[in-house]
Amino acid sequence: MMDAGVPLRDRARLLALALMLLVAPTSLACGARSPPSTPTAAIVKVEGPWSYCAPAPGVLLSKENQDALQSDALLARSDAPYDLLVVPGYTPDDADKPMPHVHPVAAARLDHAVELYRGGVANLVLVSGGNVRPAGTPHNEALVMKQYLLERGLSESAIVIEPCARHSTTNLRNAGRFMLKYHLRTALVVTSRDQAFYFANGRLSSFELRSRAELGYMVGSIKNHSSTTLEFAPNEAVMRRGSDALDP
Repeated sequence: MMDAGVPLRDRARLLALALMLLVAPTSLACGARSPPSTPTAAIVKVEGPWSYCAPAPGVLLSKENQDALQSDALLARSDAPYDLLVVPGYTPDDADKPMPHVHPVAAARLDHAVELYRGGVANLVLVSGGNVRPAGTPHNEALVMKQYLLERGLSESAIVIEPCARHSTTNLRNAGRFMLKYHLRTALVVTSRDQAFYFANGRLSSFELRSRAELGYMVGSIKNHSSTTLEFAPNEAVMRRGSDALDP
């Protein structure tokens, strides 16, 4: 199943590119350079709040994130390989009824994040997604995903919600804002194969073009980690306000 975060017009192109990669030679030429190191965000001082949007009615960002913001994982850091796991939400493009529970695609992402969390890969999980589809839905992706994680044994102190993102670009932009606000250096994005390919191959897919057209910049450094995970570090540009009234 293709990811709702990838525009419909790009999906055929992504499938074709994926096929090209599958049939291309996989061995590296002798003397090829080693892959770059893990992307790392600069430490910057962020004045004011990290989120600029007004969440859906009934969503109080400070309350939902209170335990995580006071946790040792955020305040004291740890020796985990990554400061944060980022899980983008998912709702099908053609969803015609509000979904009170996570879609199976989102569930697979969250299950993987739980495995990574329990394996010590990171001690915080940020779930990102707004009230996306269908229009007017009362269900918020981030809140629904948080409940899924709580039901699987994660504590409130391990979960950060980002309840406003409506697109793939703003999933990463908004997660990056949180990272810069709290001086988190590097994150592992946990997603599905098609969205991972979309993010990691921004010049081949439309991700880079879309980011520059809609945001005016690239959200940061993105590096392949596996077929469903990517290393991510935001740049300072993510703190610029956007033009989307629902998610500026």
